Amino acid sequence: MSSLSMPAERNATVATGGQDRRASSRTAALAALALGIASSIAFAVITLLMTTTNTTSQDLTFHHPGDYWYTAIGIPTAISSIVLLFAVRALQPATRPTLTRAGVLLNTAALTVLTVMLAYSVATGAEARWGGTYIIATLATFLAHILFSAGSWRVGLIPRPLLTAWPLVWLIGAFAAQGASPLLLAAFYATLAALITRRT
Repeated sequence: MSSLSMPAERNATVATGGQDRRASSRTAALAALALGIASSIAFAVITLLMTTTNTTSQDLTFHHPGDYWYTAIGIPTAISSIVLLFAVRALQPATRPTLTRAGVLLNTAALTVLTVMLAYSVATGAEARWGGTYIIATLATFLAHILFSAGSWRVGLIPRPLLTAWPLVWLIGAFAAQGASPLLLAAFYATLAALITRRT
């Protein structure tokens, strides 16, 4: 075999590896969005149903099965967001690495804390407040989405109007949700899924 053909073979191998990684990232992003859509719709339904029952707003102890469902549904919401930001970052080779990396890491750390709190609450049958941890972690995810959107601003995969809306839609559709507001996040994720499907 000619030595001249070796660089070409290496380039082909690198290109194939890059395509495989991009395909894996695309699959992960779409799977995360599907999970996020399903959990957001479920969250909205549970929230609306819980308005007619005695919730834990005055009492930290869970009284109904709905209390458990209302708390547990936040876990897939958190997981979907963690996976989504990692996957979208991998799909954006021209991204600003410092901002998107900071966003991904902050989002992962904050949502890990929230997931632990939710799991603890479900296991003990009572809301885990832990001081202001829930509020701080929720605001940290908001900041993380701002950083990630700013780092993705010039890439072009996600239109700038969607990047502008993403942090706020995430905040009011996930861990600061009220009533049917999770449906906004579900609609946003559905739009994002259509874009990723078409552009990657």
